[in-house]
Amino acid sequence: MENFIEENLSLLKTFDENKDKVIDEAEKQKAADTAREWAAMAKKGEGYWSYYGKEGRKPLKSWEEGEEIASKHPEVFLSQGDSPYWLPF
Repeated sequence: MENFIEENLSLLKTFDENKDKVIDEAEKQKAADTAREWAAMAKKGEGYWSYYGKEGRKPLKSWEEGEEIASKHPEVFLSQGDSPYWLPF
């Protein structure tokens, strides 16, 4: 997980809590913890998932719908509930 985060810092802008345009160690850790938590929820079929579309946050009807959207738009981002954070699908 940490390697993915290190290699994809530009995709983690929502984790830049102090808005200094630099993802520091605490923000990297928050991103890793969030990714692990969301992965566990998805594996259990839990959570209210949404993706970021042209009009902003859009609810997913199912995880399969998310996979279909991600296959057509690999740059799509995913969020859970009303979280302010977004991660690559």
